[in-house]
Amino acid sequence: MTPGDVPIYVVDDSTDADSTDVDSDNGSSGLHHLAAPTTLQSLDRKRMEAERLERLKQKRKCDAVEATVVQHMPLGVGDRPSSVCKRPRLDTSEREQACTHLPQARYLDGVVSLTSSSDDDPADGRIRFEDIFAPQGLTKVFLAAFDIDDEWLMRKLPRNLMVFIARQRPADHPANQHVVQISRNVTFVFPALGFQGYGCMHIKLFILWYRGFLRVVVGSANLVAHDWSIIENIVFVQDFVRWDAEATKTDDPEFLQDLRALLGDMNVPEPLRRELDDFNFGTAKGHLVASRPGTFKNEHIHKTGHMKLRAVAKKLGLALGDNLSDWVIRCQTSSLGALRESWVREMAESALGSENLDSPPGRLPISVHFPTKKSIVASGKQNHAGVLFFAPKYWTPVFPKHYMHNAESAASDRVMHSKIMLVCKSQDESSPKFTSGSAMLPNMPDLDPEDQPIGLYYLGSHSFTSAAWGTLTRPSRSDPSLRLTIRNWELGIVFPLVSGQSRARDDLVALPSPLKTPAEKYGRDDEPWSE
Repeated sequence: MTPGDVPIYVVDDSTDADSTDVDSDNGSSGLHHLAAPTTLQSLDRKRMEAERLERLKQKRKCDAVEATVVQHMPLGVGDRPSSVCKRPRLDTSEREQACTHLPQARYLDGVVSLTSSSDDDPADGRIRFEDIFAPQGLTKVFLAAFDIDDEWLMRKLPRNLMVFIARQRPADHPANQHVVQISRNVTFVFPALGFQGYGCMHIKLFILWYRGFLRVVVGSANLVAHDWSIIENIVFVQDFVRWDAEATKTDDPEFLQDLRALLGDMNVPEPLRRELDDFNFGTAKGHLVASRPGTFKNEHIHKTGHMKLRAVAKKLGLALGDNLSDWVIRCQTSSLGALRESWVREMAESALGSENLDSPPGRLPISVHFPTKKSIVASGKQNHAGVLFFAPKYWTPVFPKHYMHNAESAASDRVMHSKIMLVCKSQDESSPKFTSGSAMLPNMPDLDPEDQPIGLYYLGSHSFTSAAWGTLTRPSRSDPSLRLTIRNWELGIVFPLVSGQSRARDDLVALPSPLKTPAEKYGRDDEPWSE
């Protein structure tokens, strides 16, 4: 091994280890589907090899190219023939033409969507796991999530696909071994945790390499069936085309810089990170906002956590004006921590891109949306609400209860696992534009002068907790530097909101507003849902 190489820990088939609970924001173990890295080894390799050989035999017998792609049909539906042997033999010209039928880059303009369930109408516009992970032309994936069901995931992916998975490190795994090669084509990545291992790897990021383009997904959904069929999540998906061989590359866009830096901090192998340079990220539609475990100060403080959110809000140039009451900050979350007025103020300042809001305690223009125990019981969804976490010990007299509002989905009767922040003028929030879920985002990073942002929209993995966003430590005589302390790995994306009313637009994308509004404020006897 040369200096600087990432250590590789190859797991022997006979290795075994016990599962480990971790402290997470959903109150359950992120590893309860992973007994150990050897879980994937438990798959029946002999059966898998026999199936692979049979498929190869059938393919040779037919001598046909399996390249069924229907341009106007959602990918993943009807894209694989029931029996490849029923297809006629192709002559040379037909075979060459079939080989050009590569998968379509369906999300070049970017899309923000709530996730679908088995009960949803396919025409409702919601996105399914199969829409994102279309198998045709998929050559490699990098997947990061907190909760991962390995066997479910491997059934969803093509056989022999090159797979990299970033996840929570088991407590008994060596802290300095960040890359675990499970098999010839499956590798685990364990991002480092600070604070003696406290915190969690909570990022939800999927990067899919297709022939001709790259697909990037940022959202709130884990890699378990429950998140894609029972509860409601939200994702952003955008495709990026490969650079033309004759194209002149410009400076790396901010989106690519942030993505590459995050993957480096997560200990993702450098050759994989370098492959991102083959794609044109100049069309990226948002600003990535990541959190990393640790304490940050000086120039590093504005690159992570809610201070990165503050930097993005400043860059967008939100015109606060003199009247703070003109603004609304709506935060929908699936986990709550021990909130304090001082920390809520930090978040409000960052959401508005301000250093010091002139507002008395308890009067910040922010609402925090989390289901009440009463609403969950009334819905009969207690069995689905295990993904929501709040510890009753936090519900104390110092908890800022005046900011709390109930959270119910406007589009379904499902429990919401999404994490969304909407920042806008109060008159815009009450307009049909936002309540109908048709707020707009323009192409990034270049905004037209007529597109002065009227607010911002965040989605991602950050719950409304200090562990996710970080807590500021004010300067003191002993340390004059402002410091930000974060416990979790998190990732989200921020979009500027524009009205789109100045002229006809064809580059605007609808943003869903999943919360039922107006949301009911917590009553005197209400308390957050907890199991």
